[in-house]
Amino acid sequence: MSKHKRPFDQNLVNAINKLCWPLVNNNGIKVFLRNNARFESGAEHIAGKLHELKVRDIELLPNMLKQPLSVKIDKRKGKLYFGKRKGVNKFPYLKVVVRIEKDETETIITVCSSKRCT
Repeated sequence: MSKHKRPFDQNLVNAINKLCWPLVNNNGIKVFLRNNARFESGAEHIAGKLHELKVRDIELLPNMLKQPLSVKIDKRKGKLYFGKRKGVNKFPYLKVVVRIEKDETETIITVCSSKRCT
C-alpha cells in the first residue's frame, strides 16, 4: 500500500465543503462526512478522479439523500443510496455509500457514479 496522494479535483472539494453539514436523510437522521480516508480527507476521497463526479453531482447530494431513487442495505458495504444525475452521462446514477454509526447517525464513506440503480 503506497502513501501517495491520489489525484483529486479541488473544485469538487470546495463544493463538498460548501454543503451545509450535517445533511438529513429521508428518515430525518443526520448524515455526516467522514473525517479521513486512509491518507486523505473524506472530501478528497470523494473528489478523486476515478469517481468521475462533477460539481453538479455534489450539489444534488442533499436532495438525493432526502428523496432517493432507491435505498439498499449491503452487509459488507453498509447502506447505499441511489439517485439520478443531471445531464447526459455514461453513468446515469449516483451511488452514496453510508456507514450506520452506533448513535444511529450515518457517515458518508464515498460517492461515485454508477451504471445501474441496484
